[in-house]
Amino acid sequence: MNKNCILSLFVAVASFSCQKKEIAATTNFDCVNAQFDNAPTLGEASSRIVGKWQLKKMAAMRIQTELPNIRLVFSANKTVEVYQNEQLIQQDKYQLIENQQGTTRFIALETTKTTFQNGDYSFLRGTVRVCDAELLIDNGMAFDAPGYFFFKQ
Repeated sequence: MNKNCILSLFVAVASFSCQKKEIAATTNFDCVNAQFDNAPTLGEASSRIVGKWQLKKMAAMRIQTELPNIRLVFSANKTVEVYQNEQLIQQDKYQLIENQQGTTRFIALETTKTTFQNGDYSFLRGTVRVCDAELLIDNGMAFDAPGYFFFKQ
């Protein structure tokens, strides 16, 4: 009996450990991190950003105790919708712009509004790194502003 309990406990712990490693591996955002000084072309970014994106991580000076349930929907017709807890809190037009500062080329996201309809600050501004399954909207992390990491749904 004790051997079965120990074996069951070992299997449960091993399963949890494997699952935890898998989850950690999917939250590294390796693709967008690789674009730090190698942005995609404007055409690539414009096609990749289209779709539904779920917020998975925030990088900010203030520690976030709880990650808000935010989903973005970028459309090919250059509109974006922001959902919080499955409720629409913003609809806007967006554009991606290719810029260069020194030798670094980057893609910038711009929208028409600086606040959402509920009064919250619109984080839909800043530099963008976008891959097939990862999106980073950087409001200025180098200057202690937040960065928002999303996975494509």
